[in-house]
Amino acid sequence: MTGKEVEQREIAYNWNSPGFIGCGDARFAGLGSFQKAVFNYIKEHPRCTQASIADAYHKQRSQVSEAVSKLVEKRLVSRTENKLVVVVDI
Repeated sequence: MTGKEVEQREIAYNWNSPGFIGCGDARFAGLGSFQKAVFNYIKEHPRCTQASIADAYHKQRSQVSEAVSKLVEKRLVSRTENKLVVVVDI
């Protein structure tokens, strides 16, 4: 295999005596509970808007905006014409 055929990823592990257990993608493991909920909502509702997420979770739009910005920063979600789509399927 060459480097072009292998995708580099970070995996998160938690200690579970007497060993470690895999927790999945490190980018996802580092998210808070609301950020994970927003990610799952976007995954279930492709091309949704931040307003629809705010309505679904009864949250302020600023809270949703912060969560979405974190997801975009970690390259889990992308924004296209104010619509959100999942980039990485976890």
